[in-house]
Amino acid sequence: MASLDAVTCSMNSEESSARARLETSLQAHSAALLALEALRRRMEDRNNRLQELWRSAQLVLDRIDAPETLQVSALPAPTPDALDQASTPSSSSSRLVPPELKIPTSPGVSPAGPSPAGPSPSGFSDMSMDSPAVSMNAKMLSRPQTWSDTPLGTPFKSALASPDGNRHLGRSVSFGADEKWSWEDGHADVQIFPAHGHWVPQELLERRNSFQEESARRFGGRQILLRIEDKPVRCFLVEPMGKLLSPGEYVSTGLVICLQGAGQTKKSIDEWVQVLKRTKLLDSGISVAFPELWQESRNKQAAEHSEETAEEVDEAVAASAPTVEEVESVLEAILSETGADSCVLCGKFRGAQTAVEAAAAGLAEGLPGKGLLAGRLAGLVLLAPESPAPREACQVVPCPVMLLWAQDDKVANFREHAESWAVCIGSRTQAGAVAVFRDPSVGGHDLARVLRKHETAAADMLHFVVSCLLCAILDGLAISSQTGDAAWAPGATPLPDSLIRLCEDMPAALGQELCKDREGSADGAGESDQDEGLAAALKQHCATSGVREVASRVKTVLQDWIQNDMQGAASASE
Repeated sequence: MASLDAVTCSMNSEESSARARLETSLQAHSAALLALEALRRRMEDRNNRLQELWRSAQLVLDRIDAPETLQVSALPAPTPDALDQASTPSSSSSRLVPPELKIPTSPGVSPAGPSPAGPSPSGFSDMSMDSPAVSMNAKMLSRPQTWSDTPLGTPFKSALASPDGNRHLGRSVSFGADEKWSWEDGHADVQIFPAHGHWVPQELLERRNSFQEESARRFGGRQILLRIEDKPVRCFLVEPMGKLLSPGEYVSTGLVICLQGAGQTKKSIDEWVQVLKRTKLLDSGISVAFPELWQESRNKQAAEHSEETAEEVDEAVAASAPTVEEVESVLEAILSETGADSCVLCGKFRGAQTAVEAAAAGLAEGLPGKGLLAGRLAGLVLLAPESPAPREACQVVPCPVMLLWAQDDKVANFREHAESWAVCIGSRTQAGAVAVFRDPSVGGHDLARVLRKHETAAADMLHFVVSCLLCAILDGLAISSQTGDAAWAPGATPLPDSLIRLCEDMPAALGQELCKDREGSADGAGESDQDEGLAAALKQHCATSGVREVASRVKTVLQDWIQNDMQGAASASE
């Protein structure tokens, strides 16, 4: 009898163990199914983005009108399967070329070898070398080596290739790959593919000298000269490719102004370009300006102290920093030049201190400045700021602030100064003076490395900037709606395209948050709004409520979200 009890006990134990293993397996399968569903949604979004990329490519090809450059008739839109294959890395390089595109053998040019057999990895047919349908300038596209050194039959890597083998393509519609496409001296028709991915059209490079300056080419933008009290100040403006191609039709969403805090060098320019690439600010329709507030001083100090180290030159530059009034004038001139009503101000190290002082200028007794930027700064992004923090200025900054600082930063010394900066920024009491702090574990003083090591920090920086620009647009709508005009009644006024576009780049969960207090909404409607995102929820809200009420509600949702550490900041496009 005892033996039977022992056997029964053993069988019960095995049954319990088997049941536990089965439950664990079911949970794992459920998680896998959820992951597959999320992957399916991401792939659908990727296909939509690649369709947008294809339309942009068609526009580029239509604008190429030189007799010896690529001539293409109407190009058929590729199928989603073909586009999906185009974004998949392969051992052989893919091409963004439709089946109709053929390359003839130019007179006097002998191909080094036949084109690879079989279909290309992009899902399109290989290019024939003997069709007269299209002629291509032999140097239209080029890597750092000259095209003449590359056999015509050799495939080139598509500009669609993503930094990490397309694992994180996401919603980006950038044109550049990780490889740095560059100028070649003496080859005027070589295309520029900046690291941030937004191509500068060749016709602009040839027609406008502002794109030819060396630093402008390195930024992948153009140079503008600002007149500040009859003194020229250089500024480099990097704009989305769509705005360069079709400025009249493109929907610009805002402006970010970056203060380096020292004169620009090749290293600092490359760092900022990588920041643009990681944050995808340009993909969101945002232009970015880099004024050279310290460049003249840097050039002078470098000439006078040619034997000194770079650190000593930086110290000399800091001693001759521009005044707050000069910074205000430069920032106001950039706003006027770009036609922007407001901007987000971003500063690194010494530039972060300058950004705080400019934001607080004229807002309290004893602070320097004229207050030229009052009401025009939508937000501040402080990157590894120099210490000590200007406490009085920090206390009166009225806009949202993001503090981004790597824990292993030894230049700005995170361990000694981060807490004091966080306290200064976080202790403000004005309405709307919200703050968020990000301290990635590694990256040092190199912001590009910080964002490369921590992709969530790059996404958070984008979401913060977009939130600030949204709040600025909503403030403008609220002020305009105070006229009492019937045009501002529920459902009467279409929302600005820039507002809708920015909302599309925000986490989808904010849509549900917006609809929580909407009168008569059911739980099911909230879930639907969450699935569709903030833009859809905003449109539905405006159909039943006045613009002023909606603007106030959305701004409150965004500010609360920032104050609550931007929880659930998964991109709507991921």
